[in-house]
Amino acid sequence: LGALLSGLDVQFGAATTSATVSPSVELRIGLHNTREFGMVISAGMGGVDADLDESNFRRDRAAVYAATELTDAAGFLRLFQRTPAWQRLAAIARRDDLPMPDKALQACFETLLALAAASSNPDAPFLLRSLELNPVHVGSALSVAQARCEFGAPLAARLPRPIAKIDKQYLPRLDAVLK
Repeated sequence: LGALLSGLDVQFGAATTSATVSPSVELRIGLHNTREFGMVISAGMGGVDADLDESNFRRDRAAVYAATELTDAAGFLRLFQRTPAWQRLAAIARRDDLPMPDKALQACFETLLALAAASSNPDAPFLLRSLELNPVHVGSALSVAQARCEFGAPLAARLPRPIAKIDKQYLPRLDAVLK
């Protein structure tokens, strides 16, 4: 796990004591392999805040999610910027006259998206099922206090959608002649 995190350019262990780290903002960043969407990347509030019920927030506010095949790092960062977690990071950076955390976060998202692409081979004997970094502290570099990683056999492929049956539901055959 340490080697995997070093590839993410993330410091693992206790948060650094550098003045550029914001210990008051904790993030949770993850990858999860789902049968329906494939790999999904997520980011949002971490630490104790992650235990709050997401239904207390408007959609895409506590955390954001995106299918890794349909997003890039810059797009996911723009999505993440709507969350209170990023807004707190930005407010602290402006208050303390520190650089915005976007560069470190985008680099982390790029690496996670590359990891998701590399671990999506259905012929592999095992795949990454989930990777969760929580809490993540943002500063000049990302610092992770805890991480959880799960590997397993590839998930069953998604069943094909019955397009012909769906068309029949919306476009029924006309059996009667209307006068």
